[in-house]
Amino acid sequence: MGGLVTALVALSVGLVLAVRNARIARDATQQAQADAQRVRDTLADLELVSGFQGEIINSVDLAEMGKLVIDNVLSQIESESQQPGLRAALVNVNPATLARTIVDGSFLSKASTAAAEQFKGRPLIEAQIRDALTQSYFAVALYEPSLREAKAALALRREHLGEDHLETIKSIGLVGHILLMLSQFDEAELYQQDALRRFRAQLPENDKRVLEARDRIIMIKMGREEFDEAFPLSEALLGEAEKVLPPDDDKLLTYRQHLMMLCVRTGQLETALTQSQALLEAFKAKYGEDNLRTLACWTHVAGTLGRLNRFAEAEAMYADLYDRTQRILGELDPRTLRIMHNLGTFRARQGRTKEALETFRDLLVRQRKSLPPDHPELADTIEALKALEETAEKNNDAPAE
Repeated sequence: MGGLVTALVALSVGLVLAVRNARIARDATQQAQADAQRVRDTLADLELVSGFQGEIINSVDLAEMGKLVIDNVLSQIESESQQPGLRAALVNVNPATLARTIVDGSFLSKASTAAAEQFKGRPLIEAQIRDALTQSYFAVALYEPSLREAKAALALRREHLGEDHLETIKSIGLVGHILLMLSQFDEAELYQQDALRRFRAQLPENDKRVLEARDRIIMIKMGREEFDEAFPLSEALLGEAEKVLPPDDDKLLTYRQHLMMLCVRTGQLETALTQSQALLEAFKAKYGEDNLRTLACWTHVAGTLGRLNRFAEAEAMYADLYDRTQRILGELDPRTLRIMHNLGTFRARQGRTKEALETFRDLLVRQRKSLPPDHPELADTIEALKALEETAEKNNDAPAE
């Protein structure tokens, strides 16, 4: 009887311990799940904040921001004192350059410093923040600091995730892409080939990340003007992408656009025109007529018409584009100014010298407000204007300045 009681006591104690241990294990599991969910929520919040910050940066009109600062200072000068020398200096300041300085100095560089200090013990979160800073700098064409942030994120991931983690490989490719924008083609290719090789070791050939890495190598070859090498690579990439991506996918449209550009550069102008017109309709349907990607594609259509010597059609299209870009981007935006240059060029090619002169004279005034004195586009305008003035003098039809 005593043995039975002992056994029952032992069984009861065992059950109590088992229940307690099960409860502890359950609580620990729930706690771990809650902690993991908090981490996921934190990362999701971080991505939302990063995305929100990126949207803010992407929406900044640098020229307008700089112009507002200059106009404000000029109004203070006019109301408080007469300083013509200072006023002249301010009028010649490049608004976009000024705005970039403000954007970087006011918060992006400070955010970079804060990321290193506040997330020193959380390297993967710091890497994500540096990704956001990379994109923010990239969006306002500050490529050097963008490269700095991208390399910092890559170093963190290499140390804490390893060379072959997909996030690390993604960072390798991003560094290569920024180097491409800086025209550092040899170093860019080293990074992109490394990223492509590592992606291919883990992913199928039609994975989006592999396709993007292949496209970036094509872009490097385009930057080097190796168009004959890039063309078959672009054709093959587009063929793979069309099998796995929906027709209106952003990346697929980009790959189509790159092939169209290569058709132009390899002399396949009729094919390029057909492709660019179809692509333009796709952009209009997806983004609307006033979207920047749509407008960029529109300029390709107009430019291809010009290359085909269809000057009247090209000029009419550039006139429409000029009205749109000036309304959307402002009169000093570099894209507006380039379209204005093309508009003047096609007016000149049709023998409309007076209109062309008026266009180029207006363009020169705007470029001197928005571009540094040694900018090549400013030199192109001065050269074109000089040739037009000589033509007008011969024909005795120059408009008054």
